[in-house]
Amino acid sequence: MGSTVAESAGGRRGSSRGRGRLSRRDFLRLSGAGLAGAALLGTPGCGGGGGGEQASGVTNLVFSFGPDDSGSLTEVVNRFNQAYSGEIQAEYRQMPSDTGGYFNQIRTEFQSGSSPIDVIGGDVTWPAQLAANGWILDLSDLFTEDMRGDFIDATVQSCTYQDKVWGVPWFTDTGLLWYRKDLVEESGYSEGPRTWDELKEMAEKSSRDSGTEFGFVFQGAQYEGAVVDGLEYIWTSGGEVLTDSGEVLADQPDAITGLTTQRSMIEDGVSPIAVVNYKERPR
Repeated sequence: MGSTVAESAGGRRGSSRGRGRLSRRDFLRLSGAGLAGAALLGTPGCGGGGGGEQASGVTNLVFSFGPDDSGSLTEVVNRFNQAYSGEIQAEYRQMPSDTGGYFNQIRTEFQSGSSPIDVIGGDVTWPAQLAANGWILDLSDLFTEDMRGDFIDATVQSCTYQDKVWGVPWFTDTGLLWYRKDLVEESGYSEGPRTWDELKEMAEKSSRDSGTEFGFVFQGAQYEGAVVDGLEYIWTSGGEVLTDSGEVLADQPDAITGLTTQRSMIEDGVSPIAVVNYKERPR
């Protein structure tokens, strides 16, 4: 998981209109320091081109992303607008927190050819899908190889499709195991588990000792969160899902062992059957 920022292929480019091609300096300034104040914005993706230049000469730019409960993204957009007052006016368009719903909405808009979105803050699985349909712009000449060297290789690869780069990494996620240190210590454990078997043992004992109904929960609903969790089991069992050439390996013994371990969390009563409906809380 993670995010990238992409630019609409449909029409008026907010940051480049009236200037010709963006220079490397302008691209960094507009995409990075201007909007984010830190790393470059996530995956640039583009829709129908809602941004346009008003009679006053100010370019409107519509940026879509999920809910901003913290207010940090709104602050970033406000800072951008202050920095480019009289030149560019960015509008944050809030999209569904569920990335599947978000993607379905922009896909419907792009198919209709009437989306107002110019820049997309999206998920790492989106660039290839959007690029294949001609909905986002090729940023290879703007996001040069030298610039890509400042990012984790895997995040750049997630923005790459058919040897072209369609987005810029914004942030990336990592899997974490959260546990109640007090309950674990009360059951005689001094540190967290190192293996799935240890996790099951600790979860069962600590939940039994404390009277907690279930010892371990995770995102098991049929969406990307379950895929990410499943990959953790597969990879820690020595398995893979695909080869570099696209050969499917998910039906091989190591991968099956990993998914069997995941399923055993429910079968052995460590996790409730309800996890098949669990998702992470909306941002």
